[in-house]
Amino acid sequence: MGTKGRVFGIIGSILGIVLSVFLIFWFRTDPGDIQYLVVVFFLLLPSLLASYAVIKASFSMLLIADIWTIPLLCYLTFFGHGIPKFSLLIPLLYTINLWILKHKREEH
Repeated sequence: MGTKGRVFGIIGSILGIVLSVFLIFWFRTDPGDIQYLVVVFFLLLPSLLASYAVIKASFSMLLIADIWTIPLLCYLTFFGHGIPKFSLLIPLLYTINLWILKHKREEH
């Protein structure tokens, strides 16, 4: 995979990790609340998986991370009050990375 694909994937995973840390501190009301688990399970873990998939150039793992983040980010973008609207940029960057990875594999 070329450098462009890795850059898009790494930027997307870093944005996902930063957004998840932001949301964890934003939901600091009660550590036992379900919001922490939702953010960790639907945003932090897929972002870490995506960064690993970018390093290993794994199409299937990146696809899983992309599909895994879409429900929460769509919910936060359209119904989350005060959540940055750039959060849909994360799965978009994953998808661009997937597209570049697919076309690089078809060339070989």
